[in-house]
Amino acid sequence: IIAEAFGEKTGRLIRRQSMHIVRSNEYPFIGCTPDAIQTDVDNGDGLLEIKTTSVYNEDEWAENVPIQYQIQIQHQMYVTGHTWGTVCCLIGGQQMVWRDVDRNDKFIAAMVPQLVELWQCIQNQTPPNVTGSATDRKLLNMLYPADSGEEIALPDWAAELDAERLDIAEEVKRLEVRKTDI
Repeated sequence: IIAEAFGEKTGRLIRRQSMHIVRSNEYPFIGCTPDAIQTDVDNGDGLLEIKTTSVYNEDEWAENVPIQYQIQIQHQMYVTGHTWGTVCCLIGGQQMVWRDVDRNDKFIAAMVPQLVELWQCIQNQTPPNVTGSATDRKLLNMLYPADSGEEIALPDWAAELDAERLDIAEEVKRLEVRKTDI
C-alpha cells in the first residue's frame, strides 16, 4: 500500500519484487531483498525501500535518511547494480516522507571488505575482533551483564592451559576433516 501511494505521489512506476534473494555476482553470500523497483522518467530504474515508524521517531527523518537505512540501500545498490534508490517511510501511519539516495561507490568500496571479513568469521565460527568501540562495550555488557569490567591477572598456568585448548581445537578440526574424508 505504501509503495502504491508513493508511486501515485511521485508519478513513478513501481514494480514489487518477488520475495527471492538477489545475490552479488562477485560475492554470492552477499544478498538482499529489495522491496520494489521504481522507474523515473529522468533517472531510469532505481530501488525503492519502504519503512514505517512511530511518530516518536519523526525527528530521525527531518533532514536525511537514518544512517542504518542509508547503509541498507547502499548495500542493495551494490548487490543489484542500481545507481540510485529511494527510502520511503510512513511516519505514524499518516505522514509519508522519502529521500532519493545516489550510489556511493566510495562507501561501497569500504563496506564490501568488511562484509567479506564478517562472512569469513561466520564460516570459521570465530567472533570478529573486538575494537574497544562503544558498540563493542554495549554488546559485551549485554552478553556478560554480571561482569564488572575489572581486569584481573591470571596465573602463569592459565596461559599454558589456553595454549593447550587452542592445540586441541586445531586437532579437533584436523580430525573432523579426516572423518569427512573417510
